[in-house]
Amino acid sequence: MATYKAALQQTEAATNPGQSRASTHNKLRRSLWLTNVVGQPHSAVMQIAHLVPASADAARSFWFVVDFLFGTDHLRDWDEIDRPLHGSNGLKGDNIERVSNSSIKHLITNKILLASQFDYLDTTPCVIIIPILNRNDGALHVRNWSGEGYKAIMLIDSYVRADDDSEDGYEVSPLTTVAQATGYTHYDEAANNKATPEEVEVAMNLVRDYTRAIYYAQNKRKPQEVTFSMEGEEGATLFYPKLPPSHQNLNVRKISFANNESDNGHPAPDPLLLLTKSIANL
Repeated sequence: MATYKAALQQTEAATNPGQSRASTHNKLRRSLWLTNVVGQPHSAVMQIAHLVPASADAARSFWFVVDFLFGTDHLRDWDEIDRPLHGSNGLKGDNIERVSNSSIKHLITNKILLASQFDYLDTTPCVIIIPILNRNDGALHVRNWSGEGYKAIMLIDSYVRADDDSEDGYEVSPLTTVAQATGYTHYDEAANNKATPEEVEVAMNLVRDYTRAIYYAQNKRKPQEVTFSMEGEEGATLFYPKLPPSHQNLNVRKISFANNESDNGHPAPDPLLLLTKSIANL
């Protein structure tokens, strides 16, 4: 399996007529995501996570990625936003079905493989993964990415969620539990798994650049005819992450994504979509 296209062809060839959609998707996952984000071999307990959410309502709050990816410079109506975000429908025989690869949220580059992603990446976010890339400087950067592999830093926090059955009214999972559940503690002895202070600074500068860009988009560029309310829209303030003075001594986990033409490792997601999900999880 050298490319996404080859993997798709391999999966289609192995699918028998009448085979369930779930079975087809499982074969596709195994052929594309050979490892999870931290390098562990693919297993049944690992889950595919969407960066731009799969649900229609949740995905709409990521509307600005359409502008970021396609470089538009004018306000548009929501129909024009929805089509690249959610996809298009077409006839397949007598049925109307979604056209494959016609939406940002369903593309392979909008997905990562991560154990316990439902709890720790989506429901109560305590995992963020930030590309170690510049916004638009250097041979490879976020704006000119086209499938290349890259490095990223991975940060985790304790897991806290409301729990009416507990005495305190909430449930807490310590860092050690989150680390074990997500595979954060898995290390490849042959790889360099610790980010340098310079790499941490590059990643954090990228977060700050795109935090400002998202804030500007939400406040200045949003299409004028809005048919739904934006969560937290009233009185929204800009959260601006900063590095502590002691970051030179921090032990920050570094992970690697493989070139999309590679037959090893985890295929690289679109760094802009990965970054957007991480900013949403801050």
